[in-house]
Amino acid sequence: MLDYVLYPRFRGFELICDCLIDSDIKYVVDLTIVHLNKVPAFWEILFTNFTGMIKIDMEIIDVSEIKNYREWLLERFVRKNILISKVKNNI
Repeated sequence: MLDYVLYPRFRGFELICDCLIDSDIKYVVDLTIVHLNKVPAFWEILFTNFTGMIKIDMEIIDVSEIKNYREWLLERFVRKNILISKVKNNI
């Protein structure tokens, strides 16, 4: 089902969102970064002059709008997977 992203970590996200309810933090930033060329290895980023093109998709979501954390997170990861697929396949 998810070809371009790892399966989401539900429990960790639920714990974070539960902590946010009573905090001053009211938003979650959903950030997707797609490498348009070769995906660099970590060491390439740190120790070389690696260059490449990326596409960034960002959405800011009010935490109070998230009713079911698991369902919402899975929907976001499915959306990310579709977005990456379209970019990789030039759609």
